[in-house]
Amino acid sequence: KLINQLFTLLGEIKTEYSIDTKRIFLTGNDMGGNGVWVIGLRDPGYFAALVPLAGYATYPFEVPENICGLKNVPVWAFHGERDPYVPARVEQDLVDALIACGGDAKITLIQQMKMDVPYRVYEDPNLYEWMLSQMQE
Repeated sequence: KLINQLFTLLGEIKTEYSIDTKRIFLTGNDMGGNGVWVIGLRDPGYFAALVPLAGYATYPFEVPENICGLKNVPVWAFHGERDPYVPARVEQDLVDALIACGGDAKITLIQQMKMDVPYRVYEDPNLYEWMLSQMQE
């Protein structure tokens, strides 16, 4: 239900404001990283790229059967190597599964703990350059 509300809101924003609809990105940290995977899988054609931080797709942690639905969406995942709640291997498995489908996915592991990841990622201009280089066809 909440995901439907999100897409309704996005539709209203696209109607009300001048938005480059070929460059809509989704990013989030921790539970928001989970949301990136879940929402991205719900409508893979909506976003130009996904940037999950400390994310996971399901709990218990596993790769969803429909992961290949994201093979045409660039994904750059970030995860703390010492994350005490969601092991880095969880997100690595998602990225590896996408690559196995022929997807454009990569992961950057950050040595710090979970709480340090967003600060390191969101202050890096390389992320924004990468995002702006992505565009839906």
